[in-house]
Amino acid sequence: MPEVPAFSENFLRQYEIVEALGEGAFGAVFHCRQRFLNRDGALKILKTIDLEQVKRFIQREIALLAELDHPNVLKVLDAGIDRSTDGASIPYIVTELVDSGTLEQQVVPVATSGVRWPWMTILAGLALVSLGLWALVLRPQERPPRGLPSSPLPSSSPTATPLPAASSTLSVPPSSGLIGKNQRGFEETRCDTDGAVMMKIPAGEFLMGSTDGGDDERPPHRVYLEQFFIDRYEVTNRLYRKFLQATKHRAPKSWADNHGDDQPVVNVSWDDAEAYCTWAGKRLPTEAEWEKAARGGLEGKPYPWGDQTPAGRACCKHGIGMNRPQRVGSYPSNGYGVNDMAGNVWEWCADWYKKGYYGESLLKNPRGPGSGEKRVLRGGSWSDLESGSRCASRNSLDPTKRNRSTGFRCVR
Repeated sequence: MPEVPAFSENFLRQYEIVEALGEGAFGAVFHCRQRFLNRDGALKILKTIDLEQVKRFIQREIALLAELDHPNVLKVLDAGIDRSTDGASIPYIVTELVDSGTLEQQVVPVATSGVRWPWMTILAGLALVSLGLWALVLRPQERPPRGLPSSPLPSSSPTATPLPAASSTLSVPPSSGLIGKNQRGFEETRCDTDGAVMMKIPAGEFLMGSTDGGDDERPPHRVYLEQFFIDRYEVTNRLYRKFLQATKHRAPKSWADNHGDDQPVVNVSWDDAEAYCTWAGKRLPTEAEWEKAARGGLEGKPYPWGDQTPAGRACCKHGIGMNRPQRVGSYPSNGYGVNDMAGNVWEWCADWYKKGYYGESLLKNPRGPGSGEKRVLRGGSWSDLESGSRCASRNSLDPTKRNRSTGFRCVR
């Protein structure tokens, strides 16, 4: 059986390695468990000599495959590249775990016909994915038998029972303006311009503010908001690069030293964030919209997940104790399917900041004060105490300022 790689501490905080399942020419498979969700999975470690190809594969094909929901396709739960304790890169994919089957059954070599890197097609429930080979990832009962003949098969009429029509069973990420459901049942759409997935926040009331924090969080009051969509993740370096290339906008400070495409963009001013939103056909969230999305439908709870402290649930100073933001989606989503609303980076909101605004705020679709000196920041960051990660916590900053702990996400 394969040895467990030297995963980073951050990876092992998220996953428990239960046992090795097998090893083949293209990688090893382990039974793993997601600690915070208490969910079992199959962790597949990919053998590769071309890390850049693996990165592109994970970013494109695996991201699409993760959205599929079909009875014959194993669901992809996570994918990425971990940095081991000795500095080596560990590409991995986590799929749902089936009760039986070895690595050979989990990943079936179908062809190696000179096509080195991946393309994916969806046809009647089949997912063909290339990882230096083409692999057919199916549930055990649908896998082809071993020892298939190498000679051409005689022509004949098909006798197999056809799979269900793809249109009735697949959940494909919709394009801008189209709404669909992902595998967890959340309604989402996708922005055509920047490609960001956006989650639906339903119309209705929620309790805004708190008596547990600063004076500017009081009084708690009920606010009604119309339906809107919010980016599932903070805007990343990858998406911000699209914006820079399209508009020639000023790049953030130390842009060349950013820590990866999937890290949230930082060192952006409020005006930078506004310019991005305009380019993408979106806008910054109001403070009320941000807080409703952060609460995830929970009434009166301090954090997006409930009452528990952020330790292991958010990237903040008294949580995991990081020295920089983590890649978006490193922690579970909330009740609306939105990620990273606690910690990681502070997020710009559209509103001007006023300490006593809650005492005079509109109770339907509030937009904040008409003027001010600073703009609202929400959500806390990797460099702040856990109290800043509370849903009701308010902060503010000169809209022209930029720093390493401030980013943003968009709504429409």
